Amino acid sequence: MKDKIIRKLIKDLGYSNSVANKTADDLCKLKYPDLNDGLKNWLNTNAHTMIIDGKYSTHILTEKYNMTYPAALIFLDWYRTDPKTAASVLKMRM
Repeated sequence: MKDKIIRKLIKDLGYSNSVANKTADDLCKLKYPDLNDGLKNWLNTNAHTMIIDGKYSTHILTEKYNMTYPAALIFLDWYRTDPKTAASVLKMRM
């Protein structure tokens, strides 16, 4: 699955090889079933499954914070593990 993710990140989103490799590693380590389902759906159909956690969602992260959908999945995984740190880093990006 990692190779498929890398190819899609490079081809569809313009990631460099090194960033695609690191991102694919992070995506393969997602801890939550809904995030994994969103990843699989994106890989197979290019659809962005809406996933919401508190005040953040994949839609808000992609639209307001200009993240790619895979980055939004990684952020939500991090947010669920360490919400204070993830939220503070996101605020610093604004």
